[in-house]
Amino acid sequence: MVWVAREPVSTPAQIKFAALPAVSSLSEVLSSYSSVVVTGGSSGIGKSFIELLAKLKPSLTFCNLSRRKPDINVPELKLRHFPCDLAKSAEIDRTFSEVVAYLKEIAPTGRILLINNSGFGAYGHFPEPSLQHQLEMLDVNIRAVVQLTGVYHNLLRRWAEV
Repeated sequence: MVWVAREPVSTPAQIKFAALPAVSSLSEVLSSYSSVVVTGGSSGIGKSFIELLAKLKPSLTFCNLSRRKPDINVPELKLRHFPCDLAKSAEIDRTFSEVVAYLKEIAPTGRILLINNSGFGAYGHFPEPSLQHQLEMLDVNIRAVVQLTGVYHNLLRRWAEV
């Protein structure tokens, strides 16, 4: 169950919580989607997203944006890998055009689900392990998420209305 504050508050003691209504199952939510664009689907949580969603709705078309091609064993998986270093803005722009062309050909109708999943961290005292590592982490974890959402926004809205 999810709890949310219903009114603006000035102190934590003033928070009044109310339960949100129950949400549909993930299978029901996916029923209107034809495609999924996921970042970081090569490993970890992103790979698990692809595997789970493909089992829930085998007809989905997946586009993975990451540096490495995912090694996923799901029968009849419709997956295309688009090599992309999300730390580089120009690669996101280039890949966007390729993904749009692919989706127009393979899945021209239905909604598109964007899963901004890529990210990584660092351990130690700043600026360890290096300042370059810290800057690339900001590029992937923050700038790429905003850029991807921005460049895909009109496409997501336009195909949602179909």
